[in-house]
Amino acid sequence: MSDHTTAPPVVSQYQAPAPPLFDSFWPRPESGATRALLAALISGAAAAVFIPLDGPGIGWTLFGALAAVALLFAVRDARIGRLLWAAAGLLLLSVCALRSAEWLSALCVLTSAVAAALAVSGARAVRELVLMTVAVPVAACRALPWTARGMRGRVRGSRALRMGFSGLVALLLLLVFGALFAGADENFARIADAVVPELDFETFFRATFVFVPFTLLALGAAFTALRPPRLDPAGGERRTLRGPEWAVPIGVLVALFALFIVVQATSLFGGPEHVHDSAGLTFSASARSGFWQLTLVTILTLPVIAAAARWAPRRSAAERNLLRGLVGALVVLTLVIVGSALARMWSYQDAYGYTVLRLLVMTCEIWLGIVYAMIIAAGVRLRAHWLPTAILGTAVGALLVLAAVNPEGVVAGANVTRFEQTGKIDPEYLATLSADALPSIDRLPADLGQSVVLDINANAGELSWRSWNLTDALNRP
Repeated sequence: MSDHTTAPPVVSQYQAPAPPLFDSFWPRPESGATRALLAALISGAAAAVFIPLDGPGIGWTLFGALAAVALLFAVRDARIGRLLWAAAGLLLLSVCALRSAEWLSALCVLTSAVAAALAVSGARAVRELVLMTVAVPVAACRALPWTARGMRGRVRGSRALRMGFSGLVALLLLLVFGALFAGADENFARIADAVVPELDFETFFRATFVFVPFTLLALGAAFTALRPPRLDPAGGERRTLRGPEWAVPIGVLVALFALFIVVQATSLFGGPEHVHDSAGLTFSASARSGFWQLTLVTILTLPVIAAAARWAPRRSAAERNLLRGLVGALVVLTLVIVGSALARMWSYQDAYGYTVLRLLVMTCEIWLGIVYAMIIAAGVRLRAHWLPTAILGTAVGALLVLAAVNPEGVVAGANVTRFEQTGKIDPEYLATLSADALPSIDRLPADLGQSVVLDINANAGELSWRSWNLTDALNRP
């Protein structure tokens, strides 16, 4: 019998470190750092070279095309949803090469950024769409160490690194000895001035404040496209309210909407006849009294419908029919209010003239009407997984249609037609428009139209090649 006792097993106290904060739900891509960095550098260089700083122009279109090609090379993902959103973003940027209106180009550039985010992420659910508002900037910060680690093994001792260092030495020698030769001979100095770009403030600004941010954003976009963030779907049974708990508030709101429409039926749809028959009422007062309130009602009804769809129970056929009935009634009544707002604004413009802001308001009201029609379609089967992206898609489509019809040309043409019918016009307002309005302004009498044309051309000033657009090329001298 042995006197030795068995020693207890040694239990290791080591615990693996917890993953970084973001890696738990958004892990880094396993590969692609080299392609992502190359795509980011190409995108940043394209931004620095092409993006116009003095107005809209073809530079935005060229930048978008190069950046899209570079990111497609980096991601190598040709899913149809991503390609459609990328195409929508490029169409929006192409407006900058076609139209001269700065406000329209600004709207298109901002909306193209949203389309690009959707193309990068492939987001569809509401929570994913909300997450994408911060995903790319966050990814730009996370992509820097990821890219550095991915490149470290490639450049260490590589021939490409040695050739890159050799190129830097050659550039340094060229600058030093070229500057000495330029100072020694005037003819050589003229050649150097023609070849070497002028290092002015704009060049410095483009190299520092355009190249760097766009490079970082493109790197974050490539990072996101290679590994989009995904939120886990809510587990367990969906929590809902009892029938009366949600039906009573919605029912009260439906009754309120119906009562308002009945009481205001004459003023809502009376049009010019109602204004003429009402003592002391003007078109301005008729359109402005309540117009913005009705527009706000139209917008605020959307989250109310979303809350009802989220919290209403759907276990039985009766519960589903109650949801369809109350929400459907609310949507139909809201569409009536949308039609009222459009009628008021149309009467106001017919009496006081047409402006771009009024046309934009009408376009937004029409788009909201389309959104409510889609809500009705989703409510038929109580399935709305497609609705968030459809809403964004119709917003992009509405902006593209607006750009296609040339809003400033439409506004100018409507004002000229009104002048031909009534003799009333506001030349000072027409002078604030862009070259998009020039074809319509040519219909004015020479003594009136010439001064407007001169003011429009003077306001535009001299533009760089990056700011070239088709409207200026066709209509400005």
